[in-house]
Amino acid sequence: MTLHATPRPKWLTFDCYGTLIQWDEGLQAAVRNILAMKPRHDVDPARLIAVYDRHEHALEQTPPHRTFREVAGAGLRLAMEELNLPSAPGDTELLTGRISAMPPFGEVVDTLRQLKESGYRLCIVSNTDDDIIAGNVAQLSGHIDRVITAQQAGAYKPDRRLFDYAHEQLGVTKDDVVHICASPHLDHAAARDIGGSGASGSTAARGARCFPTIARTRRFRRSMKCRPSLLRSAGEPRDNIMAHTLSSVSSVQSAGNRRLDSDEIVQARIELAACFQLAAQLGFEEGICNHFSAVVPGHDDLFFVNPYGYAFSEVTASRILICDFDGNVIEGDGKPEATAFYIHARLHRLMPRVKAAFHTHMPNATALCLLEGPPLLWLGQTALKFYGRTAVVEDYNGLALDESEGDRIAAALGDADILFLKNHGVMVAGASIAEAWDDLYYLERAAEVQLKAMSANRPLKPVPADIAQRAYEQMRLGDKESARAHLDSAMRELRRRGVAFEA
Repeated sequence: MTLHATPRPKWLTFDCYGTLIQWDEGLQAAVRNILAMKPRHDVDPARLIAVYDRHEHALEQTPPHRTFREVAGAGLRLAMEELNLPSAPGDTELLTGRISAMPPFGEVVDTLRQLKESGYRLCIVSNTDDDIIAGNVAQLSGHIDRVITAQQAGAYKPDRRLFDYAHEQLGVTKDDVVHICASPHLDHAAARDIGGSGASGSTAARGARCFPTIARTRRFRRSMKCRPSLLRSAGEPRDNIMAHTLSSVSSVQSAGNRRLDSDEIVQARIELAACFQLAAQLGFEEGICNHFSAVVPGHDDLFFVNPYGYAFSEVTASRILICDFDGNVIEGDGKPEATAFYIHARLHRLMPRVKAAFHTHMPNATALCLLEGPPLLWLGQTALKFYGRTAVVEDYNGLALDESEGDRIAAALGDADILFLKNHGVMVAGASIAEAWDDLYYLERAAEVQLKAMSANRPLKPVPADIAQRAYEQMRLGDKESARAHLDSAMRELRRRGVAFEA
């Protein structure tokens, strides 16, 4: 989080898309609709978005100035040409119409209301046209006082002329305004260039942190001179609303003399965030109720875990919590889910060999947990990766809402790496984040193939035990190195697709 303290400002200016408005989600929906109308092709929506973004940003900074509708249309046509897709006259209107209809992030309206009640005036400064952004502003319940667009200023961010124009229109000096954005590569540099201050969610990528996430940090409230209660709960799940809430967790505790920003810890955060994003893309998550954890390098009494209330696709490196085994959040905003704490804290505390623990309800592996008898059968080569490495909890015992259930799961895991929880889901335990991810991925693949074979209603052909053991031993010889290469490859692909997991 980048934040520069200022005297209490009179105006807060906001980037719109990715900060207040759900840009990534809306753009993905628009692109999927556009591609659905094209002849047969193999273009991935993420690929079209990445190429479109490149052309759009270049066109914004290339004279002469064009309206955003013209820039978006030209960028889309160039992206289509590059990917050998035919353009259609309605593509641009479909895209800009979808942008205009994009809704705000959850909690945005309430957060803006609280800022207004605290005496701030609010303005949007955006790289768009007046008529396009009007649809978005209409969804903000009248809390925005002014809207300044690139169409009005004749310049796009990060050109300082847009900010100069905004300051002139608002009648403010650099000490009277703070600019807030989730896309500092477009906004924050320009804000600094003209001597203003900025509050941003990340220095890595657009959409990395929406405004409610930025606003609920103590540093933001302190910089804004907000009263202590203002925005304290913005973007966070409320206490005591459901069984998933960990009501006993303490607020953020001091890390003392611990250094929690070493290169090794930062890298572990990034790798774990990548696993959340990969799991989301592959459909391994279930709503907001699954959880991954990892021991913090150099601190065997602390562990990383995702905050409750966020889908895996929303989890980035900076959003991951650090907790201790007693329920204290040592670093991060939010709280862990109750079952996440009681399972993962006990597992890491009781089984030091488990450096990463991934619990999901991914569909195919979970389907095997619903069958009588052994869940995973030794039918194919992928399954043999897990030969002799699985354990089963036969009796479902409800939600893990106290230490006893976490202890039961840890005891059942024993020396195994894969735990099938009957009528529930799976737990994958690894000696590293990379090894846990590798096992999670191949476990779901093995389960998928087994279910397809079973659906054929023909006799199954298991691998003889001696051959299964030999194949397992062959696979395990280079498993650690293969897992490392697998995660490295997956992280490169995330970067290629523009997924902001490192933010």
